[in-house]
Amino acid sequence: MRLFLWHGLVVGHEVCLLQTQKFLDVRPEEIEALREEQGAGDAATDFLEFPNPITTMRGYFATVPTPFRSAPASRVRSGDAVPQNRWSGSSSGQIGPTLSRRYREFRLIHIPKTAGTSLGKDVKLDNYVQSLDMRVLNWEWCFPPHQKSDAFHLMMLRSPRAHVMSQFLECKYDWWGKMVTQNTSFPHTLEDTLGFAVWLDHFWPPRDYDCDCEDMGDCDCFREDDFNCYNPHNMQSRSLTCSGTGPYNSHHVAPDTGIVPSAQEAVANLGKIEWVGIVELYEESLCLFFYKVEGRLRDHCACRKDNPERHHNDHGVPPHNVENQARAVLDLVDRITAVDQVVYRAAAHRVVNELRVLEKKAGVRIVCPERMEALRAATHYMDGMADVFNPREP
Repeated sequence: MRLFLWHGLVVGHEVCLLQTQKFLDVRPEEIEALREEQGAGDAATDFLEFPNPITTMRGYFATVPTPFRSAPASRVRSGDAVPQNRWSGSSSGQIGPTLSRRYREFRLIHIPKTAGTSLGKDVKLDNYVQSLDMRVLNWEWCFPPHQKSDAFHLMMLRSPRAHVMSQFLECKYDWWGKMVTQNTSFPHTLEDTLGFAVWLDHFWPPRDYDCDCEDMGDCDCFREDDFNCYNPHNMQSRSLTCSGTGPYNSHHVAPDTGIVPSAQEAVANLGKIEWVGIVELYEESLCLFFYKVEGRLRDHCACRKDNPERHHNDHGVPPHNVENQARAVLDLVDRITAVDQVVYRAAAHRVVNELRVLEKKAGVRIVCPERMEALRAATHYMDGMADVFNPREP
């Protein structure tokens, strides 16, 4: 308890009193050299840093009382924030669309920081997929303008709390994040816990975003909006509902979705995607994909069987756990991902339901009990997840 209170005090006081921070100053030729040396997705931390005094905490944490003066801010429930029709919890007895002759290509609608790079490699380099002679496209697209009737679509989602922290760490540690956030006030040099709080505070209070540039990759107003990197407001839901056609539209908030996209539209569009996975059950989700494509359950998919090596890209990010953040920080994350919680819950229900149906068909346990417990721990803060772990029979 003392440790928790001390941690909350550090964030509550240090963050509010902090008045200076540093930003990264990187020459273009250094970025290009780093790109050639390390390759996409790798990070380096040997850049020179120069102080640039600026005002920091201006939003959410400037109004949050310290733990010693009052109780923590109230928890925000996604069910209270967004009207929704929850999944019934009953097994549909179906696994959803499987590969057929009408499909000409695979389209991975890659939501940033949801293991999309790893997934793209695991799919594209698979021997069976290669034998199909179908294109595998992997782009950080908006789904609606890139939906095709002859494409087999894929999408991976992630528990919103972990997803938001991963966005921050990508912007801080990955070579790409360092490149796009140069000459901005992104909190590069702060310790990760404090820097995460400073970064989040930049996006509070909620406001309208009307930045509209022809070149989404080089736009001055995005430097002010989101440090030219990621805007964490309901990114997963925005990817399902945004209308931009470029590769950066899902990174930033645009007027078409705003910071609170339609939960109903996002969930409806999720239902149009042939395969949906969740990061928290990555291997199991991948087994489901290969079953839909190949028509058989692979031997390694049985619980506790050794799986073949998968492609994992950590983007140079150090080990982390979002649950170690102070309560006030987690409350803010929950506020800005209320719609994403609704969408993730729908995705988790679908994935677990399809896996249970596949287990019955194959007569093999796929999801080990400890994996379900890990999923429970990763989603403990979300309402409406009970049916995922205790389904009602039809």
